[in-house]
Amino acid sequence: MHHILVCLDCSNLAKKVMPYALAIARNFDCRITLLHVLEHQHVDPCKPIDPVAWEMQKREAVSHLKAVEASATGFSITSVVIEGKPAEQINDWINKNNVDLTVLCSHGENGPSQWPIASTTHKLITSNSGAIFLVPASCLEQDEQGDINYKRLLVPLDSSSWADSALSFAVNIANSPQSEIILAQYIPEPGLIQVSSPDAEANLLENRIVKYNTQLAQKNLEKTKFWLQSSTSAEIKYLIVTDGGVGREMVNLVESEAVDLVVMSASGNIDRSEKLYDTVIPKLLIHSQVPVVLLRGQALKTEGLFSLDPHARFPSRASL
Repeated sequence: MHHILVCLDCSNLAKKVMPYALAIARNFDCRITLLHVLEHQHVDPCKPIDPVAWEMQKREAVSHLKAVEASATGFSITSVVIEGKPAEQINDWINKNNVDLTVLCSHGENGPSQWPIASTTHKLITSNSGAIFLVPASCLEQDEQGDINYKRLLVPLDSSSWADSALSFAVNIANSPQSEIILAQYIPEPGLIQVSSPDAEANLLENRIVKYNTQLAQKNLEKTKFWLQSSTSAEIKYLIVTDGGVGREMVNLVESEAVDLVVMSASGNIDRSEKLYDTVIPKLLIHSQVPVVLLRGQALKTEGLFSLDPHARFPSRASL
């Protein structure tokens, strides 16, 4: 990864995402751009724009970004102020400037509300095809956090190469003996056709399929664990999550396992991608009390974008 974009308004809440972004940048040694959109809608549409007042707002925004930039020493950081509607302008800027990861706060200058995600953030998540790093406002309401270190990472999996693509990102973030990567394998429902109440034969078949899938998943997780242990000093743990509220179970795992970062792909097994996207991702983005990295678009398609340490050597999966 080479370029992280941090979207900021001028609120104290938004600037608190910086330690979270710096923790990612530190592990990938990439540059950071701080972006603020000066919004026209704050101006009374019935009156002409006061050029002096507008210029003062722009200077205040520039000053705010420069102060945030100065507070993060040892990083390559630039600041950019643009004008227009935030979601549209940010999306356009991302597409034109080779952004690998966009950092967003769940809420902006208006603070937490009855809505789980602010309007601009929601628009960027749903319209932008790039990788997203969402930091919930609940993480930021405490006093100054200082340096952030991700020690316990949760990686949802479904035995697909798409979902597995999140592993290299996780390894780069949690690569110390004090860190732990938790692999949470999703086991789907068998999906038998129901034309009436299931009989004993149907129940038996369903149980056999679940047992078979669980055994297969466990075997695959053991291989993945071995594969990861050859490249990282972090502890590797795996769990199997059965269907019947998989999104809810993933959210529960965040709390029960004291996870401090979720890393996942937006795509999974082609036969179950709709289930994965429609259930797990919205649940985590809305209800997770810790940051979520959602890898998609070029983050998954571009070979080596989220590459591992160049000195790391993974055994071939074919040899396992």
